[in-house]
Amino acid sequence: MYKYLILSVVMIVVLCGCGDKSATSDGTTMDMIVLNFLNDMGISPNEVQRITRSDAVYYQINIMLQSDLEKSLEILQSYIEHTHFRSQNIKRPQPANQVVRAYYDAAEKQRYVIEITASIGSQSVNTATVVSGKPQICIIVDDFGNFDGPLLDAFAEIKPPITFAVIPGLPFSKVAAQKAINAGHEVIVHMPMEPENENVYPGANAIFHNMSSREITERVAEYFTEINVAVGANQHMGSRITQNKPLMRAALRYLSEKDYFFVDSRTTPNSVAREVANELGIAFAERDLFLDAPADTDEVLLERLNDLKRLMETKGRALVITHCHDRGRLQRLQRFITAAENMGFEIVPAAQYVQKSSRV
Repeated sequence: MYKYLILSVVMIVVLCGCGDKSATSDGTTMDMIVLNFLNDMGISPNEVQRITRSDAVYYQINIMLQSDLEKSLEILQSYIEHTHFRSQNIKRPQPANQVVRAYYDAAEKQRYVIEITASIGSQSVNTATVVSGKPQICIIVDDFGNFDGPLLDAFAEIKPPITFAVIPGLPFSKVAAQKAINAGHEVIVHMPMEPENENVYPGANAIFHNMSSREITERVAEYFTEINVAVGANQHMGSRITQNKPLMRAALRYLSEKDYFFVDSRTTPNSVAREVANELGIAFAERDLFLDAPADTDEVLLERLNDLKRLMETKGRALVITHCHDRGRLQRLQRFITAAENMGFEIVPAAQYVQKSSRV
């Protein structure tokens, strides 16, 4: 469980005094650096989250304008360059409106990650949310990329942090990804994969069983190059691929190298995705419910709400997948969200849900 601490004026004495034990011979702590940075940027400490995780201490800082990102980096670097903290590489991708810098304190063996995110429109694109102790639900909407216009805009306007799964190579793939980011939603790559049913075509740029491992890995890299704001992936179709270990190793190898996560949509009960993800050290979760399958009807919606109650009692969390094909699905999704919140669920993006579920 993450330990969340909101920086505030009241906490300055704690952070700069006894609260942070990472001060070394130069007397500098990362908390002091961050507080000085906030002062120079005119940002209240109340607007910043200091999060202690197992791998690092994270500072999540929101700024108003994307044009201030370069300025913020200059200010941050001016404080870092004469200290004992050493820069580290960041493996995960950084959206256009965000910069992430990592530093290491060798004396204390402590890693720090500073995430600075510029607001876009009315929301800030930052997927981390405060853990409330509530049961968590992740909602992924699949198949974006085929259309733009009012329907895409309506999905983007949904308030909770749903995750958009965008198929690469479609006419509006980049548009859908950018609109999702602009609205404050998370984006993942919806990787097209060959299904067992030969009459169902996943698309020319899909992963097929007769491809070499190198071809598969290169194709996955191309997906993320196109959808460059994505932070993870799930599969589109894929029942023939996800039950084959060598093919899944090839498909997930790039994710492992770049520190992306993977969500298995479980289009076959014989999936080996979890086993391969664990083997490669990839953060992983799998689908619990399809909201619009076997049919997109009110009867199925009612069944899924009953399933959700059961999952809340037995599992304490749920990962739900639906699709973006029409207004009917949008309306049922909105009704499902309202019902889930009334049950007490906290809706979280996939990156946060996967971080939690991969540790249990």
